Amino acid sequence: MRFQLLGPLSITDGRDMVVLPPSKPTSLLAALLVRPGEVVPTSRLRQAVWGEEQPATAKAALQSCVLRLRRLFAKYDIEEQAVVAVAGGYLVPADHDTLDLLRFRRLAARADGAGETELPLLRKALGLWRGPCSPTSPPSCCTATRCPAWSRNGSGWWNASARSNWPADGAAKSWWTSGRPPAPTPNTRDSPPS
Repeated sequence: MRFQLLGPLSITDGRDMVVLPPSKPTSLLAALLVRPGEVVPTSRLRQAVWGEEQPATAKAALQSCVLRLRRLFAKYDIEEQAVVAVAGGYLVPADHDTLDLLRFRRLAARADGAGETELPLLRKALGLWRGPCSPTSPPSCCTATRCPAWSRNGSGWWNASARSNWPADGAAKSWWTSGRPPAPTPNTRDSPPS
């Protein structure tokens, strides 16, 4: 099973995909997946789930959300990726095979300074995106420091693999690090939307 965070939050086995509906447990899972394998403090998780207006019972309610996630994982037979309680917070174990965000980061890192393979690696990384981040994803998920904030055009989300004429002069790397599409260049027939 794999988690897909680059787009609507979902779980997939490669054949079937379940998009998780907006809910408190889904918000909790998104906040944990943005920091895979790291202990996320309960204060940060409560902020991700409830924002500034946390209920008086936020501590118990967070534990309830964790229990609901564990039940969901059991339903889809992914207990090995269960939410783990640790001192001060929670974590979800994940690696490049179980989380698209980590695959994206790995491809983007491999592309850095890769010469002729830079652009194909960045196209492959961009190909992992399946649309806008889930409304339940924490804002930090869709920023250039975690994941680039891509631009949208009228026909949907732009896919770099469709732009074979995009210059391999570092523009793709610039886009992924800044979160802003590159400026048009003379050898580009149609540039990414802004």
